[in-house]
Amino acid sequence: MKTSSPRPLGLLKIAIGLGLVWLLWKNGLFDFPSLWQAFLRHPVWIALALAAHGTIFALLGLRWTRLVRQAGFPLPVGLGVRLTFVSHFFSSILPGNGAGDLFKAWIASRQDLSNPGGILTLRNSDGSVTEVVHEANAPVRMTLPQALGTMLPDRLSGMTGLFGGWLLCLAWTFLALPPLRPLLAPFLIGAGGIFCALLVLLFWLPKLSGKLAERTTRTRWAFLLKPVRDVLEALQECGASKSALLQALGISVVAQGFFYLACFGCSRALGYAIPLPTLGCAMPLVALSNALPFSPGGLGIGEGVAAAALRGLGYAPQAGAQIMLLLRLVLSAWALTGFVFWLSLRRGARQEVQE
Repeated sequence: MKTSSPRPLGLLKIAIGLGLVWLLWKNGLFDFPSLWQAFLRHPVWIALALAAHGTIFALLGLRWTRLVRQAGFPLPVGLGVRLTFVSHFFSSILPGNGAGDLFKAWIASRQDLSNPGGILTLRNSDGSVTEVVHEANAPVRMTLPQALGTMLPDRLSGMTGLFGGWLLCLAWTFLALPPLRPLLAPFLIGAGGIFCALLVLLFWLPKLSGKLAERTTRTRWAFLLKPVRDVLEALQECGASKSALLQALGISVVAQGFFYLACFGCSRALGYAIPLPTLGCAMPLVALSNALPFSPGGLGIGEGVAAAALRGLGYAPQAGAQIMLLLRLVLSAWALTGFVFWLSLRRGARQEVQE
């Protein structure tokens, strides 16, 4: 699969990321020895950040699996989680988080989701065991457009959970710290408005996609519009159950809480006593900025936004930059895990072709 960016443009974005890191370092926002000391002196806090982020990816894999199954594809939870780690790997090395979703959809479309068959062991009421030959089902695969269709409600529920968690932290800090109210009020109103809009869109978009899919069958270009129809129909099926969407939203909010916990672990490892709700006010801005397609994984951009956000909340700019850089180092461990999963999936696909 070809990347969406030409190689010169990709190299330019890498250079932009490295240039931003250099600029932040020249302005005194990075203290690399303190990052090394954080690993040596506070391994428990580092382990907390690592475990929290690993839990996030497991939850995101569970959320996507739930929506894919709602669309009618028997995706195993383990495969859904592995593909989510693979998506994180590509999001870390390519500009913009959308690149990870594209690779995730492409790899998912190449997976055989059918039952491989074998011997099923049943335990009888008297304690004896009966073995039953279980035949393999016909091959079940998602097309690339169908896989992309499942990504839309998955990403939309994630964004809704992000703004929902952000809204809770902003409201908590707004009530607890009156001096910060003039600063937080615009963000509180904005986050509340966007959360409500995303919530309506999350439950309304599947209905709209169903109507649009039906329209594509009534045109003379129906055959050419089949990929678009596959996207819309998969999106419609994912949102056909309000329960599935509510579960996806709930998982997103819980995952957002673990993101704040990972940031808290990094802050304590660096010696900063920043309350968890305060980090919850600042770090969603960082998550949004990291999605901008200007550097791989938002390198340099996220650190700068974290520095500005925590500075506005009364902390040294170095705190935000250091926390984000340490968090990025922690995330690199899970990116390597995604790389290993990608290699295993590629090896399995080659073996299947040879057989």
